[in-house]
Amino acid sequence: MEMRDLICKYESKSLTLPTLPVGYIQVKSSVEEWTSDSSQHSQQNVLLPFAAESKCHSVPIKSSRLLTTSSNQNVKPVYELLFDVEQIKEFLFNPGDTIGILPINSDDEVTIVLEAASLSELSQLKIAIELAAGSKKKLPNHLPQETSIRKCLLECLDLHAIPKKLFLRSLIEHLVDDEERRVLAILCSKEGATDYSERILTAGVGFFDILQMFKSWNQIPFQLLLEHLPRLLPRPYSIANSPLQNQNILKIWFSLAEPPGVTTKMLHDMIKRANSGVTTMVPIYLRQSNAFSYTLNEMTDPVIFVAAGVGVSPFLGFLEHREQVQKSDKEVRLANATMFYGCRQESESLCKDIFRHHLQAGSLSDLKEAFSRDVNSQHKYVQDQIQSNANMFAEVLIRGKGRIYVCGSANMVQDVRKSIQNCLAEHLDDSTTSDTIESIQKLIRDKRYVEDTWI
Repeated sequence: MEMRDLICKYESKSLTLPTLPVGYIQVKSSVEEWTSDSSQHSQQNVLLPFAAESKCHSVPIKSSRLLTTSSNQNVKPVYELLFDVEQIKEFLFNPGDTIGILPINSDDEVTIVLEAASLSELSQLKIAIELAAGSKKKLPNHLPQETSIRKCLLECLDLHAIPKKLFLRSLIEHLVDDEERRVLAILCSKEGATDYSERILTAGVGFFDILQMFKSWNQIPFQLLLEHLPRLLPRPYSIANSPLQNQNILKIWFSLAEPPGVTTKMLHDMIKRANSGVTTMVPIYLRQSNAFSYTLNEMTDPVIFVAAGVGVSPFLGFLEHREQVQKSDKEVRLANATMFYGCRQESESLCKDIFRHHLQAGSLSDLKEAFSRDVNSQHKYVQDQIQSNANMFAEVLIRGKGRIYVCGSANMVQDVRKSIQNCLAEHLDDSTTSDTIESIQKLIRDKRYVEDTWI
């Protein structure tokens, strides 16, 4: 953000600022150090979001491995992580279920926040978080009644949340430099609405970024952070294995972007710690099952799985489940299962050996792949493969009463849906665009077309 440009743009212009919000939280500090069990996450015993099915439990990392082998820096590392859930009897999961992982902010970033806010000397002391006298608001349920400032910053507050205008208005009072105060005033003002939208919202500038952009901070009260920073939310991950294979193990896959997200960075650091021989516990909970599930009831219908990249992870559990059902009951006749899978290059495919195994075992009937960066690839994206196999989709969805599961990014899921609509349009007599859209919507209502969009 170019501060001088912004100041020049609004030079000599009067600004209409929002009213400074009245605080509703008070923090009482003790002279004692916080000595509670540091291994338990602060949010472990509070109401969990995203339809929690179980309590939150700290479970050990059993093993991990790096799945990607490419030296190409443009290829995001992908890790497989196995949790030991043998002691957690309530973890009864099915393929397609997800877990929530409680994240922990980077210790380095928390230290930067503490130093900028002049809170370092108080960070390890025991504090009580209460409603301010006379306030009619409620304390957010993710805030513990007793904790330390450092532990609360580590486990409860989203340091990278995009600040709202009222937060920026409050932060002005804790800057010394006049130019820096002016910039925040512009961004939270009525007149600066367009610049706030472009420079903060669209650019994805979070509180931590703001904290580093400005240098003249002076004693930001901790209660201000409690009032304006939202909850550090759990991150969902698809379960990538079948309980029929081993109900005491829970497997996930995750990719490490650059820069990494809070949860993936935490998991990466935990993997390094576990690999050094240190017992490493991760706070996780089981989320309620939804339509994206695959059990024996669905296995008698022909099915198509569509995925790209690590979006394939829930389907690994689906295929493993099919294989175990075949092994355990020879009388069960499974319908055909076809996998449409896309990645950058065939050499980078994470599932080559896994797919080969399931094709040989009969748990996978057919495989259609697409490679976006392979020069000689006939199909660049899974959408291309879908168009080349339009008759298969019509056969499964219209004539075969089958099912389709799609997992991937929001854009990928949307593009796949459009491609499948085109396939149906080719095979529905005298159909219009609205007809094919309604056909997909009916399949979704009947839970025969199921999407899982990951973030």
